[in-house]
Amino acid sequence: MDRLACNRSGNASRGASPTYALTVMRLSGSVSDQVLKYFDAYVKEGRSDGADPVLLTQTYD
Repeated sequence: MDRLACNRSGNASRGASPTYALTVMRLSGSVSDQVLKYFDAYVKEGRSDGADPVLLTQTYD
Protein backbone atom coordinates (compact mmCIF):
# COMPACT_ATOMS: atom_id res chain seq x y z
CA MET A 1 0.00 0.00 0.00
CA ASP A 2 1.29 3.45 -0.92
CA ARG A 3 0.30 6.76 0.70
CA LEU A 4 0.08 9.56 -1.86
CA ALA A 5 -1.01 13.21 -1.96
CA CYS A 6 -3.59 14.57 -4.39
CA ASN A 7 -2.67 17.58 -6.49
CA ARG A 8 -5.25 20.29 -5.98
CA SER A 9 -5.58 23.18 -8.39
CA GLY A 10 -6.81 26.57 -7.31
CA ASN A 11 -6.06 28.66 -4.26
CA ALA A 12 -2.97 27.38 -2.39
CA SER A 13 -4.15 28.96 0.87
CA ARG A 14 -6.80 26.27 1.32
CA GLY A 15 -4.28 24.06 3.11
CA ALA A 16 -2.51 20.82 2.40
CA SER A 17 -3.63 18.47 -0.31
CA PRO A 18 -5.67 15.48 0.87
CA THR A 19 -3.82 12.19 1.07
CA TYR A 20 -5.00 8.75 0.10
CA ALA A 21 -3.84 5.15 0.32
CA LEU A 22 -3.58 3.17 -2.91
CA THR A 23 -3.99 -0.59 -2.64
CA VAL A 24 -3.27 -2.92 -5.57
CA MET A 25 -4.65 -6.47 -5.44
CA ARG A 26 -4.41 -9.19 -8.06
CA LEU A 27 -7.69 -11.09 -8.16
CA SER A 28 -6.45 -14.39 -9.59
CA GLY A 29 -8.12 -16.80 -7.17
CA SER A 30 -6.85 -14.98 -4.08
CA VAL A 31 -10.18 -13.56 -2.97
CA SER A 32 -13.12 -15.21 -1.24
CA ASP A 33 -15.71 -12.53 -2.11
CA GLN A 34 -18.23 -13.85 -4.68
CA VAL A 35 -18.55 -10.49 -6.46
CA LEU A 36 -14.77 -10.20 -6.91
CA LYS A 37 -14.63 -13.82 -8.14
CA TYR A 38 -17.31 -13.00 -10.71
CA PHE A 39 -15.43 -9.86 -11.79
CA ASP A 40 -12.20 -11.89 -12.11
CA ALA A 41 -13.85 -14.48 -14.35
CA TYR A 42 -15.71 -11.84 -16.38
CA VAL A 43 -12.57 -9.85 -17.14
CA LYS A 44 -10.48 -12.94 -17.98
CA GLU A 45 -13.18 -14.16 -20.37
CA GLY A 46 -13.13 -10.87 -22.27
CA ARG A 47 -9.34 -10.74 -22.70
CA SER A 48 -7.47 -12.53 -25.45
CA ASP A 49 -4.18 -12.60 -23.50
CA GLY A 50 -5.65 -14.20 -20.36
CA ALA A 51 -4.01 -11.64 -18.06
CA ASP A 52 -5.24 -11.54 -14.48
CA PRO A 53 -7.27 -8.46 -13.56
CA VAL A 54 -6.01 -6.03 -10.94
CA LEU A 55 -8.23 -4.20 -8.47
CA LEU A 56 -7.05 -0.69 -7.49
CA THR A 57 -8.60 0.90 -4.40
CA GLN A 58 -8.09 4.50 -3.29
CA THR A 59 -8.99 5.28 0.32
CA TYR A 60 -8.95 8.99 1.17
CA ASP A 61 -8.01 10.32 4.61
